[in-house]
Amino acid sequence: MSRFIQGLITFILGAVVIAALWFSTPEHESFPELTFNLVDGKPITSQDLKGRPVMLSFWSVTCSTCIADIPALNQLHEILDRRGGKLIGVNLPSDPPPTAISMAKKYEIAYPNALDVHGEINKALGGISVTPTHLFINREGKIVQRHTGAVNLNDIGLIISTL
Repeated sequence: MSRFIQGLITFILGAVVIAALWFSTPEHESFPELTFNLVDGKPITSQDLKGRPVMLSFWSVTCSTCIADIPALNQLHEILDRRGGKLIGVNLPSDPPPTAISMAKKYEIAYPNALDVHGEINKALGGISVTPTHLFINREGKIVQRHTGAVNLNDIGLIISTL
């Protein structure tokens, strides 16, 4: 099969996946007012993110898939940053803060990472219990997609391009 046909098939499959993901959320819920307390001690609020595309990546220190996804998430962070967007990692409330902080350093997480010690972020966004879970917020402040599972750069890249 020629490269052109392979590329065309990949593009069509990607478009089908994006359409299915996009239409799987019947109503786009609004992104609530939140404060993300980052491991570096700085906060980011929902207000700071207004008008920007945002990807939230919920992860856990005990999730091997989450850890394996870090290099891909670092790449997505660069892509979003160039588009004026933001990727924020969010640890589950069950993660001990010292462990989350040391793992963020050990695995060289390049994007901001928030601790959700009391579970406020988790509760406000519907109770994330499976990791990795990624939420995509468009420039209008609507949560347009939820994705659970390993990061696929092509699929996630297509979602980001629609934000």
